[in-house]
Amino acid sequence: MRRSIIQRVREAERPVVVFDVDSTLLSTARRHHRILREFAESWGDDGLSALVDTLVAADFGWEVHGPLLGTGFEQSELLEALSGFWFQRFFHPEYADEDEPIPGAVSFVNAVHEAGAWVYYLTARHLPELGPPTVRALIRHGFPLATKRTVLHLKPSRSTPDAAFKRSAISEIAALGEVVATFENDPANANALLAGFPDAVNVLLDTVCAADAPSPHPSLIRVPDFEEHAG
Repeated sequence: MRRSIIQRVREAERPVVVFDVDSTLLSTARRHHRILREFAESWGDDGLSALVDTLVAADFGWEVHGPLLGTGFEQSELLEALSGFWFQRFFHPEYADEDEPIPGAVSFVNAVHEAGAWVYYLTARHLPELGPPTVRALIRHGFPLATKRTVLHLKPSRSTPDAAFKRSAISEIAALGEVVATFENDPANANALLAGFPDAVNVLLDTVCAADAPSPHPSLIRVPDFEEHAG
């Protein structure tokens, strides 16, 4: 798939490749882990703190409380407090700096950019809070951004629904050129990109997504990351 996408980029007159950011290019697992660690310290339970210290990034899925399920730390009072604690921090710029690239993402995005594609980052991260840390993260980890043929498109505000925002961007993306490929981790958004760009290579990253996410369209190509063996 990797080679075929790069070949399609080279053959297109004005190629565009669309990438989501969270859980597609950047893993938020370390952000979750930091928040859970700080919550455990504030909760004042040595057992909870000890448990959290044993966790690694791979233990985290879509929700911050996932690693606590089945451990005995599932009291409704604790989980409710954790939910509020998480919400106050997850969208804070300082915590967003914890994110790390999905395996193979940096080299793949650079490869399509070097082959001549416009790289279009379409993310439900919102302005103004998450604009600066998103720019910092992409540049720090080596993604193409402060250069020609790159676009970073964020939500105007946190209150804007993610799905509606991404659907509204489809016409803007189409006007930029020929969409060669799209990459998303959320099945609803991946399905929308497939509908908007049926001739593209539409890829679903099997990283994390909400438990109530819709079923992915069978035409989507599913991969675990951007490593050469998977992509």
